[in-house]
Amino acid sequence: MLKHLKFFFFFLVLLIFSCTPARSEYSKTWFSLGTVCRVRILTSEPKKKAEAALEKVYETLLRLDSIFNANTDKLSVENNNLKGLTAAEESELERLNKAAGLSPMEVSPELYELLQISLMMAELTDGAFNPAIGPLVKIWNIGFENEAVPSPDDIKRVLPLLDYKNIILSDGNKVFLQKEGMRLDLGGIAKGYAADKIAKILLDYGIEDFLIDLGGNILASGKNPSWKTWKVALRNPIIGRNNSVVSMDLQDASLVTSGNYERFIKKDGVLYHHIFDSKTGYPVQNDLNAVSIMSESSALADALSTSGYVLAEEKTRALLQKLAAEEFPLIGRPKMPACFLFYKDNSISVFGNDEISVEIIDKDFFIR
Repeated sequence: MLKHLKFFFFFLVLLIFSCTPARSEYSKTWFSLGTVCRVRILTSEPKKKAEAALEKVYETLLRLDSIFNANTDKLSVENNNLKGLTAAEESELERLNKAAGLSPMEVSPELYELLQISLMMAELTDGAFNPAIGPLVKIWNIGFENEAVPSPDDIKRVLPLLDYKNIILSDGNKVFLQKEGMRLDLGGIAKGYAADKIAKILLDYGIEDFLIDLGGNILASGKNPSWKTWKVALRNPIIGRNNSVVSMDLQDASLVTSGNYERFIKKDGVLYHHIFDSKTGYPVQNDLNAVSIMSESSALADALSTSGYVLAEEKTRALLQKLAAEEFPLIGRPKMPACFLFYKDNSISVFGNDEISVEIIDKDFFIR
């Protein structure tokens, strides 16, 4: 009898696994939103459907690039042309910036929605995340041609243009930047927003297992090729990409990092990075190297990683508690995000979602 039971359970397990549909893997890499974008999917759907899903993803990336790109981007323009689309030399965001102080402009649903989210995050973070930071980004221009440390007078001149409360949204998808010279810059949230849109496209096509990487903004869904939870690593913020510090599971969530090592310039031995305090006009000075946020929403993770660097630990802890306790327009009541603060002394502070566990890879680092 026992022998028959063993055979029955073996047969049942074999039957379950044999009924699991085989998945094929597809991946595509493009340049969009000013960075390298890669989407990897695993699906039992027919090849034509999988390819159609990736084609839809590509078209969406091109569209979002034409809306959000704050800089004339030669590679993005070329990609649009290769696709046979008309590639404007300036994005919708740039056209809106040029209308600052002149008149309201009707914008696309995507830009309007992202501005709604951005203004909500600006309020929640008291301006630590600031979509109106464009004039400051422009005079520093870190990571682009003619990058330079601006004079104190130049910084003083643009500070009055950085008030996000001068961004007025009205019915009919209309946006008005009240002061001439204002510039929106959505670089701290656009890739996260795009990752969320891509994830929805794939799920709508019946594809549940995928990994999205938009220039380091990661969003994972379902299972990896080994039918296990996707595992991701956070790299050493000083040494570089191939030196991981910690690893963790990532399932149906996004992981986004902001740090002082990504883009910077040096002058007279002083390093100036690209994360600015819009109250002072200078890069944030603190004892952090990087901030990583894990959240169900990639747009939320994107904005929180930037604001977390500005706010530092105590205020970020309070912000995460507030997000998990209240209902918010557009994002609802998100599950408690997890936060990873990487300090300059190689310590790591982990807080927020207590279900998250991390594995230390680089033994020079330690959990506080």
